[in-house]
Amino acid sequence: MDRIMVKETTTRRPRPPVNRDGSPRRKPGKKPKPDDVRTDRLVLRVHPDLMEILTSRAREKGETRSAYVEKLLVGWVRLDPRNRRVDLIGKYVPDAPDPEDVKKRSPLSWAKRWQRFGTASQLMLGAPPPSDWFDDGEYGVGHQVDTVVHRRPAEDDPPNPPFRRRR
Repeated sequence: MDRIMVKETTTRRPRPPVNRDGSPRRKPGKKPKPDDVRTDRLVLRVHPDLMEILTSRAREKGETRSAYVEKLLVGWVRLDPRNRRVDLIGKYVPDAPDPEDVKKRSPLSWAKRWQRFGTASQLMLGAPPPSDWFDDGEYGVGHQVDTVVHRRPAEDDPPNPPFRRRR
């Protein structure tokens, strides 16, 4: 019968907090850029059932609960067309245009983004965003955006203009 040799394990001592020259030891890992450091904190009180759901969804994605909630918040901020563009950690994109400029330059695409945001607001919050946030008077006729999901036109709503044929 063959004998298997097993190496004996040794217990490593913890590293001292200072180097041999007396300088303090750095934390392991990559050093973040100063602009990317997250310095503010957000504290929430939530129900234990919600905490359980957030924990399980974060584990499914293989990340911490804090990182998962941060991604949810950044996603919501990125969806709103009124906000300046932010990157995946929530930092403003420096060369991104102002939302007002985008609104004036491409009103139809801005209106589509507003409609998607209205639908998401209806689904997530149970109510559309206030209609005074979207002033359809700037875009003229034909660019009205209905922010309420499956809304029926009211009697006092103006009728859609007829299409004009080119001759």
